Amino acid sequence: MAQPTDLAERILIESSGLFRENGYDATSIKQIADASGCTTAALYYYFEGGKSEILREVILRYQEGTNILQGIETSESLADFVANLTANLAGSLPMMADQIGWALLQFPNLDREDQRVLQDGILTIHTSLSDSVQPFVDDSESANRVAWLLYCAFFGYHQLFYRAKIETYDSLDLLAFGEVLSELFEKNATQ
Repeated sequence: MAQPTDLAERILIESSGLFRENGYDATSIKQIADASGCTTAALYYYFEGGKSEILREVILRYQEGTNILQGIETSESLADFVANLTANLAGSLPMMADQIGWALLQFPNLDREDQRVLQDGILTIHTSLSDSVQPFVDDSESANRVAWLLYCAFFGYHQLFYRAKIETYDSLDLLAFGEVLSELFEKNATQ
């Protein structure tokens, strides 16, 4: 990628929006260039790899912007860690999931290389989560499993309560959900 500029930033923002709206496969380089107010030649100047490189950059920015673990190093137990993680997610989960949710929905339509980019992004976040959980469990395998459990629980929460709008039928806000998870971890630790 060439040195970033306002145009490169605009291309990333516009492409992410188009990917969400139209799907990754249905979004063309020309549509991205038009939405960004540039030519396709200018787009390729900043992103020589085209749409695949743009996808990688969008996912990388999503990872870098994910500060869900910030400030939770002060946690004193796994239950406390889950409560702090939930508090961090309370303000950002819908936005974070919307930023990358389109990619998960499009996953079967992505080519192998683009699928791997998305998988690497998920695994990077999981690894950070697992590393943060490590001090509260017996071994790295337990940390790995707890991290996947948390990842899946919060992702599932988002899918049901935000995307499927289950909150209109049953109200379980994110903080209450996190409290239930914390209690489960607390009970498990004392048994």
